Amino acid sequence: MTLIADDSLEFAGTGDAGFAYQFNGVKGDAEYISPVLDGGTAAKWGKVYYTVKGNITVTARSGNRELPGSDWTLWSQSIKSGTSPGVKSARYIQFKISFLNSSDATFYRVALNYKSKNERAKISNFNAGTRFADSKKTTDNSDTTSEISKRTITGKPDDENKKEIVLSWTVNNPDEDKLRYKLYFKNEKSDLWMPIFKEDYIYTGVRYTWDTSQTPSGRYELKLVADDSPSNNFSDVLKDEYISVPVEIDNHPPIIKTLVYKNGIITGSVSDDFSNIAAVMYAIDNDPFFYAECKDGVCDSTKEDFSFTPRPEPAEGPHIVTVKIWDTAGNFSLKELEIVFLK
Repeated sequence: MTLIADDSLEFAGTGDAGFAYQFNGVKGDAEYISPVLDGGTAAKWGKVYYTVKGNITVTARSGNRELPGSDWTLWSQSIKSGTSPGVKSARYIQFKISFLNSSDATFYRVALNYKSKNERAKISNFNAGTRFADSKKTTDNSDTTSEISKRTITGKPDDENKKEIVLSWTVNNPDEDKLRYKLYFKNEKSDLWMPIFKEDYIYTGVRYTWDTSQTPSGRYELKLVADDSPSNNFSDVLKDEYISVPVEIDNHPPIIKTLVYKNGIITGSVSDDFSNIAAVMYAIDNDPFFYAECKDGVCDSTKEDFSFTPRPEPAEGPHIVTVKIWDTAGNFSLKELEIVFLK
């Protein structure tokens, strides 16, 4: 609120409502009641400072509803400039300026210091974008009466393991404080949370790509901590935590242990130290890759045997067969085998 005056005219201007008031002299007692002022949240009122000339008193009242009513305080005693307004802490406050039978009284300005009560930011969502999330959904027009498909279904990942996890989150921040985020991870079998950021690093974004290339294989939980330390004193800082569902990290490819060609059939075995084998593929010379089956018909274990007859049938003579095997984490191994095909 702003009040200005000179010797002949008096004006009162309010910013929130956007009004200007003109006074053409004051005769007898008169009052001006300010608009309701909003502290944003429950506020602790500091000292009131004002500038006046003549016989003027300033009083205040406060409440937690925008419209003054029975739940507001009564008007305070006259406030001395540089002192507390003498009303309870609340979200809203209002001032009354009383001109006491003084035609030459002039009110220039009033200022109130206050501190809003800190409100906790709440993490509403924390997503770890990994290939292990189940994103398969049944649509309304799905045909559930069809015969079971007899074609080979593979578990090959959509893309190669990038050795990173994209983390994103949303936060409800009622008082719009600047927030700092900390990220931690721990193995599902451990109680020790390890920081992803250095302690002195201040991260304020809501999306982070975590490099997992140096993280051992395993199932991990991720913890996000949000606090409002950039906007508050240490004693007033509030925080919230959110722990993700477990995510799997595996940066090691499967190991092709054996690869043999005999009697027109290629056989082999493969193992992985953490993830299941997802798909077995092969290519002859520079031809495209084709899928092959695991020996039991489904690639679904950390150890698998496989066998296949190269198709289409290669021309008679020497060839190079390249076997490519994927695990469910998107890691793959390649191994070549020189064969001589005879009809």
